[in-house]
Amino acid sequence: MIFRLLNKHAARNLLLFYFSLISTQNYFAQDSTSVNAADTLTSSFWSRKNLSKVSAAGFSLGILGYAYGVWWKNDYRSFHFFNEPQGVFDAHLGIDKVGHFYTSYLMFRSIHDILRWGGHMNETAFWWATGVSAFHAFAIEVGDGLSKYGFDYEDLIANWSGVGYGMLQKEVPFFENFQFKWSLYYPMNKHAFKVNDLYDYHIYFLSAKINNLLPDGIEKYWPDFLQLAF
Repeated sequence: MIFRLLNKHAARNLLLFYFSLISTQNYFAQDSTSVNAADTLTSSFWSRKNLSKVSAAGFSLGILGYAYGVWWKNDYRSFHFFNEPQGVFDAHLGIDKVGHFYTSYLMFRSIHDILRWGGHMNETAFWWATGVSAFHAFAIEVGDGLSKYGFDYEDLIANWSGVGYGMLQKEVPFFENFQFKWSLYYPMNKHAFKVNDLYDYHIYFLSAKINNLLPDGIEKYWPDFLQLAF
């Protein structure tokens, strides 16, 4: 099968392609940016435009580095698949799938907002956030496929669903009224900071901006700071 050909060299080439994807942003985004005239460092490395590119790349690569350190280090195996024996809700009651969704959602939102802060046009930020976060989600699963965990297509679907919801919010502003949020209760008796292994302590919220959903005659009676969350 073709997947048997996926070895260390293929994994290395995949990462090299990922690094190239990040670095080419420095070239393709040059003509698609608008910089505030008050920014006196537009021609230097410390301009917002450059800082936003470095920050977006560092954010994505940092998560890959974390994944390597806690999941894949010293655990190379031939490429293989993995599926939950009893379905999507078998492991951690499905909270791990919510975690995959939220991580990719956060990746898209963060890269988009970082690039917008740097002065990139909205369309440029949108498509770079989409491309990098979608490929990042795929690279994570390939890394799992080359380790003891195995490539899980259900995880990949959850990853890309998170990217898709971030895209939907940017394309259809109504969905900005429904935000995903996350918090973590970290047990003090844990010595290794491995957030991914602590699903029992993860808390995910889907919050609604009630003010934007109420009719004008009622909205004025609803406190501006108050949202409802599930």
